Amino acid sequence: GHRHFSEREVLDIFYQLCLGVQHLHERGIVHRDIKALNVLRSGKEGCWTYKLGDLGVGRELGIDTIMMQTFYGTPLYASPELCANKPYNELTDIWSLGVLLYEICALDHPFTARNLMGLAKAISEADYPPLASDLYSPFLRDMVAAMLNKDWEKRPRINEIIGWLEAPGRRHSVSSDNDSDQDDKRDYGFGMHAKLSSLDSSSNVGSVARRPDSRKSRAGSKGTTRPPSAVSSFS
Repeated sequence: GHRHFSEREVLDIFYQLCLGVQHLHERGIVHRDIKALNVLRSGKEGCWTYKLGDLGVGRELGIDTIMMQTFYGTPLYASPELCANKPYNELTDIWSLGVLLYEICALDHPFTARNLMGLAKAISEADYPPLASDLYSPFLRDMVAAMLNKDWEKRPRINEIIGWLEAPGRRHSVSSDNDSDQDDKRDYGFGMHAKLSSLDSSSNVGSVARRPDSRKSRAGSKGTTRPPSAVSSFS
């Protein structure tokens, strides 16, 4: 079988993808099709860069737009609100990002079924096989649980997730004990190159300059240093 990623590798990949989602959400843009097939990798062994691609169904939300209704995306990564044909917002991306994080860890989808009706039911119940506790910490498993909350209002926004990853002591979890100072300078994906993970700086984002509240309302803010405990306490 395939080798599972170490938690260090998972956090490296995930952090870079989070920076891409942050870049979008701070500009009022919802990706709407976050999935493994839209993750692009470049670089070399030990210093990979991961980016989100395919903004073909992405949508920029106007300053007065709160929710959207048109179904886009891939069913395996669809949020419960999408499956229920309810209005949705940028937190549907957080659900899809949670599905992707689970998939990076488990090398499998959290929600599967024999047909679309069954898949929609599985997603709406948000009941998935737990990640292996001998491979991944309570911190990572709690993060997945927070993102895969079937109540969209209780999901974390992207800046809150980044705050968890950047908490004291957490950032260094993506580098090994033997990494040299030179290796640290590469940042293992924590560098500025990842901040443009999803959108080229020359892209036209319309009324971004006229939306001073977009950073707060769409991307949220960094709050707690870890996700709420869903599996056990973490020290």
